[in-house]
Amino acid sequence: MNNNVTNLNKAHYKQGETEIPVPFSISSEKPMLFQIFFLSHDQNQDVEVVETESIDCGEIVQRLKFGESVFIKYKNP
Repeated sequence: MNNNVTNLNKAHYKQGETEIPVPFSISSEKPMLFQIFFLSHDQNQDVEVVETESIDCGEIVQRLKFGESVFIKYKNP
């Protein structure tokens, strides 16, 4: 599989501040599909599953700040 990263911004750490990377796309013959599992730590222990071609790092960081667990899985075609 030949994947080219077209836009990848890494997080930068300076004096306690974190710059959140923006979503990036990977071009290939077939689009990559990810499954993102958001696990709540509330009484119901809800699980939200999202299937997407891009990962929104900002949303993931936000969910982690709210105490959720996040698992990301590559979904094979």
